[in-house]
Amino acid sequence: MAIIDRLSLSKLEKVILRGIKRANKIFSLVEPGDRIIVGCSGGSDSFTLVRLLPQALSGYKDANIEIIPVHIAGGEPYERERVNSILAFSERYGLDIRIVKADIYNKAFSNLNPFSPCFTCSRLRRKALFEEASRVGANKVALAHHFDDTIETLFINIMFGREISTMMPKQSLFDGRYHIIRPLVFISESYLKRYARLLSFPVTPYNCPFALKSKRGFVKRLLSALERKFPGIKRNIYYALYNVKLDYLLAKYSPKHSGS
Repeated sequence: MAIIDRLSLSKLEKVILRGIKRANKIFSLVEPGDRIIVGCSGGSDSFTLVRLLPQALSGYKDANIEIIPVHIAGGEPYERERVNSILAFSERYGLDIRIVKADIYNKAFSNLNPFSPCFTCSRLRRKALFEEASRVGANKVALAHHFDDTIETLFINIMFGREISTMMPKQSLFDGRYHIIRPLVFISESYLKRYARLLSFPVTPYNCPFALKSKRGFVKRLLSALERKFPGIKRNIYYALYNVKLDYLLAKYSPKHSGS
């Protein structure tokens, strides 16, 4: 039995809270006076973030921090089911999760869209979140990207983008007007899924038609296979991001044939 399967609900919650607090301490994610939009997609990771972020920040007495959960309803064929599950979650925990409608699905899957549906969907969802942040006067957008997302993004960028980079725990945008923060950066996806199962979160299936065909889906399966063969390899990859030896990279040079 895996270690995670032996953790009680209370112990698992402590592990996740400790990870959020650790990320906040290291990366200074949250500051007094922040008004934070929290993206709630309806998955186990975002439900966990919406539920536990206020608790993780409860020690900030008199800090005047406001957290505003937001779901972007993008018009997918399965969106009604997703919205219903979010409303059920909201009612169960006494939350006020804003439902913001946006025309995303039709644009992402339009024959006139020159980009991949995944790229367009992600860009439009983030745009909708920042537009809502502007409407409510928020200065930060918290996303539920986790430990595994960080590694997968690194591999996607190396394999398909020709660069060594990944998503940052805190990212400044629009000349510092907004920041994206990722409080779950130290938490593995498996912990979040188990937490959601133990609390019976109303998670709806991820029915995107490109889920299994996407580059992220490919990389996720690749990393899972590597982890099964070499347990601990994903953690080694993650901590390699903190141990970058620039003298052994080629960033200061230009390729001889730049078009190749």
